[in-house]
Amino acid sequence: MLLYQHPPCSWSLRYQRALDHFDTFHKTFEWFRESHPCKLAVNPQSEHPGGLIYVKGIDAAPLQLSVMLGDALQNLRQSLDHIVWELSIGATDNSRTEFFISDNAKLFRTRGMGRIARVTDDAKAFIDAVQPYYRGDFTDKAHAEPLWILDRLGNVDKHRAIHLLMVKPHGTSIRFITPERVEYWDLTPPNIKLEPGAVVGAVTQEQLDAISKGEVNMNFTMELEIAFADGPAKDRLVREVWAELSAEVDAILTRLSYWLVE
Repeated sequence: MLLYQHPPCSWSLRYQRALDHFDTFHKTFEWFRESHPCKLAVNPQSEHPGGLIYVKGIDAAPLQLSVMLGDALQNLRQSLDHIVWELSIGATDNSRTEFFISDNAKLFRTRGMGRIARVTDDAKAFIDAVQPYYRGDFTDKAHAEPLWILDRLGNVDKHRAIHLLMVKPHGTSIRFITPERVEYWDLTPPNIKLEPGAVVGAVTQEQLDAISKGEVNMNFTMELEIAFADGPAKDRLVREVWAELSAEVDAILTRLSYWLVE
């Protein structure tokens, strides 16, 4: 998609602004992750041959991350509203235009169509065709659609900060260093919520003995990710959800922009 128009278009600038905000979010999270917010320890288990690695303490994700993510989501959502306004023939400052998003066919017909009444018939049909309700009125499938998730997250951000949590992502290993070798293992389910007491791995009795004798490096390392704590994307990784949402909006803006130049 051409992000910059000459003269600039508000919808393309909104989209670019969304990407900029998410880039800031990502860099801030990387800084937070590099501060090693999760502290691990080993707890010997009489019923377990060896010991369990658990979270001894973890710092909460900075509130700034929620605000930055909210800014990115709002600009992404607003880019759709802005292109509908530009597509609306004869629209004025008082025109009620909007890229209406609905999980219900009747609601879209009674309210949504009025918000896109001034766009061309082709653009109108396209906006209708990408609506979540085509996956079934009020269904889980409709609520799993990227447009629905974007709309709901935007509404959440209007009223409060988006709740985030730290998780241990799938495929991440914990590093255990001995004088002879470096071992990696991953014995927990993907995206386990990281909170004090959460078990993230285990050590053998041999490893436990080596730890007690001071023969190994006890500095466990573990990659961290950040996920949504609640809402329509609950327990999903932020970066994965963002990739879906931004790709969906990019595709929609690209298609709708064709009717701006016809």
